[in-house]
Amino acid sequence: MNEILQSTDVIDWQHPEVVARARSLASGCNGPVEIAQRCFEWVRDEIKHSLDHDL
Repeated sequence: MNEILQSTDVIDWQHPEVVARARSLASGCNGPVEIAQRCFEWVRDEIKHSLDHDL
């Protein structure tokens, strides 16, 4: 399990900007389910996906 939780060149969850965004999204939440929902919605609404945008 520890191996899949490591930061990589593709997914660097320890980058200061990622950590700051995660803290911002978690702020005011009442538990992990609410945090997960807020993170999901942020990614859904803010991250362009090539298939979604015909890029």
